[in-house]
This record gives sequence, structure tokens and C-alpha cells, in this order.
Amino acid sequence: MVSNLLTDYSLIIIGSIVTIVATGIKTGFISFLSDKAKRFFEKILHEPFDGKKISREVDFVYSRLYEIKALSNGDRISVNRFHNGTTFLPSEPAWKITRVYEICSNGISYEASKFQNIMVMLVWDSVNAIFDTKLPKYVEKKHITCSSHSGYFYDIYEMPDTYSKVTLISHGIEYLLQFPLVSKDKIIGYLQIDYLSEKDFNLDIDQIYQNVCEIGCFLGRK
Repeated sequence: MVSNLLTDYSLIIIGSIVTIVATGIKTGFISFLSDKAKRFFEKILHEPFDGKKISREVDFVYSRLYEIKALSNGDRISVNRFHNGTTFLPSEPAWKITRVYEICSNGISYEASKFQNIMVMLVWDSVNAIFDTKLPKYVEKKHITCSSHSGYFYDIYEMPDTYSKVTLISHGIEYLLQFPLVSKDKIIGYLQIDYLSEKDFNLDIDQIYQNVCEIGCFLGRK
């Protein structure tokens, strides 16, 4: 029963776990973990526990997120992964979304804890553009010269009155910019840039996407 419980809820806490583990590695705490604790992390990560590998991933992703933040002037930047309830493998059915990384400007609230194991269909009208389906009127396509993929700019107040709109507004979001996270030609998630007010949106999309692309390749490297 305990094993099943860990599997069912592993993705709800994985974003926090990765950050905690990385902090523990840097402070030396991880070296004192018991074998039982290490097995717990292995259950969550679906691979042998490797503290240094986790630390490298955290450092890599956050370095790219801060670069994107500087380029985009976004208020909140997040990495969101598609999964099937237990694994982040891109070959599995993508039914849920979990936020695994997030950074915010000073004074902006962190919302990752509220965006765990979300059913895709509940927020479909705020993520469907990355699959290059028919673009809704409230989304503007941002072309990337170095890729066949694009960025997608959402005007939240132009969205229909759906669960997605209510949720985004409750998080203070007025506009957002999304990019697909791609690994081995498969979309494994998306990077989202939240804007809590109108800003200068004349952005260097190509430079932003270069960092997004590196994150996607890194997370999907297994």
C-alpha cells in the first residue's frame, strides 16, 4: 500500500523534491541519507539515486530559466511536464500536467504547488496551441526562424469564460507566452512565461527559444 501511495503521488511532489535534494547535495546533508530515504527518492525518480545528477539538472534548468527571464522580462517562468500519472516518459500517454520548475520576480507569488497533476482536458484551451492545432482568436503565433516550432502569446482576458481563464486570472496572469519543450521530436511539456501586467512584448523570440530548446533536450535526454 505504501509503495502504491508513493507511486500515485510521486509527481505531485517531484518539483519540490528535486529542489530539496539539490539543496541537500550542496549543503552536504544528502551524504547522511539512510538507505530507506534513498530508496524513496529512487521510487520517485524511476532510476537509481544519483544526487550529483539531480544537482546538475537543477543547476542547468535554473540557469536557463534566469536567462529566459532576463530576455523576456516575464514575471513568472515555469517548466511544465506532461505525464501519465507516474512517469514523465514522452512515449507514454500525456493525460496530466505537473509544474516542476518555477522562478518569479520579487513580490510575485510562486504557484507551482497549485499546478500539480492537473488533467490536461481541464486546461486544454490554454495549452492546445503548442500542438499546432487550429489557433484560437486569443492566441498570436510567434514564429521562430531557427525551428519549425513556434511560441504562442495568449491574451487571457480575450479567452472564453472557462476553467483555464478563471485559474489563470486567479494567479494574476493577464498575458502569457508559451513554448513547447521538445525532445526527440516529441513534445514533453512546455515552458510558460507569465505576465501580470502589460509590458513591452517586442521580444527576441529566437534567443528565448534557444534556451527553451536546451531545457527540452536536457529533460528528455533519458
